[in-house]
Amino acid sequence: MSTAMLVTVGVGATVADGIAFAIRDKRPDFVVFLTTEQSESLTIPTLLDKLKLNPGDYECRRVSDENDVEGCTLDCIAAIQGLKKRGFDAQDLVADFTSGTKAMSAALVAAGVEETLGRLSYIHGKRGKGGIVISGTEHASSLEPTRLTIRRMTEQAIAQFNAPRFDTCVDMLDQIEGLTGLESVKETMATLQKLAKGYRSWDQFDYPSAMAHLNSLRRDERVSKWGLKNKLKKHKAFLHRVIHSKYGVERAVDLWNSAEKRKAEGRFDDAIARLYRLMEYIAQVQLFNNHRGLETHDLDVKLLPESLRPQYEKKVGRSGKIELPLYESYALLKHLGDDLGGVFTNEYDGKGDLKKVLGLRNQSILAHGFGPVSQEGCGTARDYVRQFMDQAFQDWEQKAAEAVFPRLQFTSVTESLALGGQPG
Repeated sequence: MSTAMLVTVGVGATVADGIAFAIRDKRPDFVVFLTTEQSESLTIPTLLDKLKLNPGDYECRRVSDENDVEGCTLDCIAAIQGLKKRGFDAQDLVADFTSGTKAMSAALVAAGVEETLGRLSYIHGKRGKGGIVISGTEHASSLEPTRLTIRRMTEQAIAQFNAPRFDTCVDMLDQIEGLTGLESVKETMATLQKLAKGYRSWDQFDYPSAMAHLNSLRRDERVSKWGLKNKLKKHKAFLHRVIHSKYGVERAVDLWNSAEKRKAEGRFDDAIARLYRLMEYIAQVQLFNNHRGLETHDLDVKLLPESLRPQYEKKVGRSGKIELPLYESYALLKHLGDDLGGVFTNEYDGKGDLKKVLGLRNQSILAHGFGPVSQEGCGTARDYVRQFMDQAFQDWEQKAAEAVFPRLQFTSVTESLALGGQPG
């Protein structure tokens, strides 16, 4: 495995001694000296003499302005990318920031963290007159910027989980897991993966998959440490009811919550599609639960009162089934004496805006139309759907609140990473 080293080079009586010590300590196959005009003329010749480096073993790259942190950082990143082009992996690079101006040192550290280098190193020792390290007393210390990167990326992954953007979260967690062999990190990432995949499945209405992922966390101690144990217990009970009840309040509130999330994200076309589906579902629940198990996708006319059978027998479609769209579902409820059906048809056929509001779905590019749904239109549709939820389900808002996805706390999760330790 080939290694390379980046070194900021300053000037001073013992600077060359310290840098030579650092290079001998790490024994890289190639060195990039990050220099200034002054250090290139005063320090580099002494260094090359001490280390006996051949021309193919090093290169000097002069920074654009030794007092500009941002400019130096870009110079350092360019140097790191140059080493990558030579075939060196980021994890096999060491950056020593002992020498050079403060701006150069800060820049190399920033670039090392940004590019996820294997190690950052610095030299220290007993200081003599003028605060200069006395030659022969040098000691090398180092830290792994990978740990800082893991911490930063974990914070970003948690933000994606809370957004919620679960696909991005899962991808980031995969990247983090590949950065290190630390068991504490790998185990924490595995827990986060199960959570993200579980709630992603739920967000996609794949309830059995969501249940399987959340069940896999049953004995995971991190769930308790992160304050999620009770939340997950309630959510698994909720999912159990959804899975085992085709027509119930749980599926209704889940559609509502999903529409709320899409609306909050500004995805009004997605939100209106869910609200429209929820209006359909409310009618389906009423017909199935309160009227002898009637199904709108395959209406059994034998279950209807005899007086209604003739008009519905005429509605057999090409599939050989009687399939009722939204309006027809509520019209059937009205014919059966269900108040909810009467409220819907009266509003839809009257002077109200229900017909116009529900038409927003058909005008959406995601349905049959050619334009976007506005925020105002989405909000109006939401208000109408809420009215029907209130009439169809008791205490549904409490159930909706209980089914809201959890939010992860960064400080709780990072305790499980166990990234502390003494510099080596």
